[in-house]
Amino acid sequence: MKYAIMSDAHSNPKALEIALADAVEQGCERFIFLGDITGYGYDVKKTLNLVRRRFQVVLKGNHDSACLGLEPKWVTDYCRNYDIDLAQGRTLSERAVKWLKARPFTHSEAGAAFTHGDFLDYTAANKRAIITQYDSVVGKRDDKMAILTITFPRFNLQIGRLVKK
Repeated sequence: MKYAIMSDAHSNPKALEIALADAVEQGCERFIFLGDITGYGYDVKKTLNLVRRRFQVVLKGNHDSACLGLEPKWVTDYCRNYDIDLAQGRTLSERAVKWLKARPFTHSEAGAAFTHGDFLDYTAANKRAIITQYDSVVGKRDDKMAILTITFPRFNLQIGRLVKK
C-alpha cells in the first residue's frame, strides 16, 4: 500500500488540495496527516473539513494544540504566531474543537511510528530544546521507522543523532 504522509497545512486549503491531488495521481491509498491543520493561513474551517474528509489518520500538532489553548502560556507568549492560532480556535464550532482535541499526538502502524514533534513530552517548547541524541527525540520504541515533522534549524539528523550544522 502506498502512503501519503502530510503535515503543516496551516489553514491553507488550496495548498493541501494540490498536495492531495498529487498524492492521488501518484497512487496513494492511505492518507496520514501529522498535525498543524491550524496556523497562520487564511481558512482554518475549510482546511479542517478537508483534513477530516480525506485523511484516515490525523495527529495533533503544536499549532493545533495552541489553537485549542493547550500550550503553556509562556510558550504562547513567546511565539507570536500562536495569537493567530488562538483567534482561529475561537472561530471553530464546538464539534470541530471536540474533534481536534481528540486527535492523538502519536500513531503507530505497519512498523512505523508517526508524530508531529516527538514521542516523549509533546509541547511546542520541546521542539526548541537543544537535543543531542536521537533517543531523546524518539525514545525507546519498537517501531522500525520513525516519521517526524520536527525542524531544528541548527541541527541535522544523521544516522540516529542530531548534530550541529
